[in-house]
Amino acid sequence: RYPANAAGTKICGEISDRIKQQVTDRQKRGMVMVGKAYPRTHYEELKNEGYRIIHFEEIITHLTEYHYHDYYELSIILSCKNVVYFCSQTEYRITEGDIVLCNVFEPHLYKEVGPDAHCERFNLGIEFTKLLQFSAKDTNLPVIFQKCNDNYPIMHLGFRELLKYYELIDLYKKHRLKYGNEILKSGLVQLLLAYAYEDAYPYLNKDNGNSENIHAVTAVVEYIHSHISENITLSQLAKKANYSVSYICAAFKSVMNKTINNYIKEKRLDLAIQYMKTDLPISEAAEKAGFNNYSYFYKAFKSVYGISPAEYKSKKPFK
Repeated sequence: RYPANAAGTKICGEISDRIKQQVTDRQKRGMVMVGKAYPRTHYEELKNEGYRIIHFEEIITHLTEYHYHDYYELSIILSCKNVVYFCSQTEYRITEGDIVLCNVFEPHLYKEVGPDAHCERFNLGIEFTKLLQFSAKDTNLPVIFQKCNDNYPIMHLGFRELLKYYELIDLYKKHRLKYGNEILKSGLVQLLLAYAYEDAYPYLNKDNGNSENIHAVTAVVEYIHSHISENITLSQLAKKANYSVSYICAAFKSVMNKTINNYIKEKRLDLAIQYMKTDLPISEAAEKAGFNNYSYFYKAFKSVYGISPAEYKSKKPFK
């Protein structure tokens, strides 16, 4: 406690100034995340199989932008030096053997914090609907990517637990089949998810409401994807899911980290970008993606991507 007089006010003011300076210093070092997160899409990679696997060996600089995406991500850290992971403005130290989990629409990045920084990782990206296809009656795989998993977003495992992951990665890298390679890949992805669920299970908060939420959100997402270029109302979605409007809105936000309206908007923007890769004028691309008002499309595009549709198209190697 400080005296309630001029001297005390001065001391408190000096402490406040020091705290402000510490916050500023941490921001400069990247210890506190500031600024806006932008979507990062991998439409071409995911559209055929619903998942994609990448082995990032040395490169880290391509992930320095604070971003999010509409699919889940699981990364096994194979080696790491002077790199930290930010998830929703919280910093996490990562080391070899960690498993990094990322929910849909969760702002995140990997950041270099020293010389000779590198982060080798084996990365799985998988869409919500595909993850549900790989789930079972009593196994809701999306829960391992959510806060009901007490080990989210970093699972620290011992060597014995990690060995099975290393063996799986070795199998993926060394085995290629002439005719059944897609089946092999799908099997390995399911095995990877089964391992992750097994290791996460002791730390899951067993909440039956969460399973019901996922059931409702599944119906909503499937309807949105099938009718993305049409007019979609919350009452339509509630009827399809057989729940009330208030329930599906709350469940969707809980599971997907996004409101239904924002989800529809960003899925349409993503679709518009795919049409923009063709010879279609931007206005027609917007209309085909479900935007009936170009002014709204323009404002939505700029609010999400930070630039206009024309600027975006001119900067991207669409051709």
